[in-house]
Formats: sequence, structure tokens, C-alpha cells
Amino acid sequence: MNETSTSDSIAGDGVLSAEQWRAEASRLFGPDPLRWRFVCPSCGHVAAVEDWKNAGAKDTQAAFSCVGRYIGADDSRTFRKEGGPCTYAGGGLIRLNPVAVRHEDGAITHVFAFAGATTAAAA
Repeated sequence: MNETSTSDSIAGDGVLSAEQWRAEASRLFGPDPLRWRFVCPSCGHVAAVEDWKNAGAKDTQAAFSCVGRYIGADDSRTFRKEGGPCTYAGGGLIRLNPVAVRHEDGAITHVFAFAGATTAAAA
């Protein structure tokens, strides 16, 4: 994601600016984006951007679709919150991705939530 001003911040629409989103990721996990961790809203699996990269996913798939889609997970854990990984994809008919991020061009994407401090430490 590219830089934005804080004027695009969590206004009344509940959308984070890309700048805010990156700042929160850096605060939680450090400045290296490969170390940023997210939790799949379908199965609860926690993965770092590095996990998506190592699985061969495109950059745009990190925090959008469960890493299980790229490592051969079966569909049995999708929508079950049983730990995963699963095959959930953030696009399509059912969109569970809870975090909305506004880019500089005004486009909004919905992504996974950051893994919590206790989840990040345990993973």
C-alpha cells in the first residue's frame, strides 16, 4: 500500500487510511512487512506476509485470502473457526474481511485483521 495523509483516517465511515494501517502494523510487528501477521476471519489461522510469499501467493493475496489456498489445505476448516488454514478467499459473494483500508486513489480494500498481541506472540 502507498502512503496517504491522515486526513483519510478513521472518519465516520470506519475506514483506515493506508498510512494508518501501515503504522499500526509497524507498531504491532515492526517495520518489516514480511513479519506482519494476520488472522483469517474464516478459520482463525494466523499467518505472516512471509508465509503467503513462501507459499507462492501474489502480494495482493496476503491478508485477503487464507494462506491455506496456496499450500493445499482442504476445505474442511473453511467457515469453522477451527484453526485452519482453510481455503477462504476474501472476494466473491461472502466477504468476511473485517478491515477496510482506503488507498491514495480512493479505492477501498477489505483485509484480515492484524493478529492480536497474544496471538502474534504464540504463533
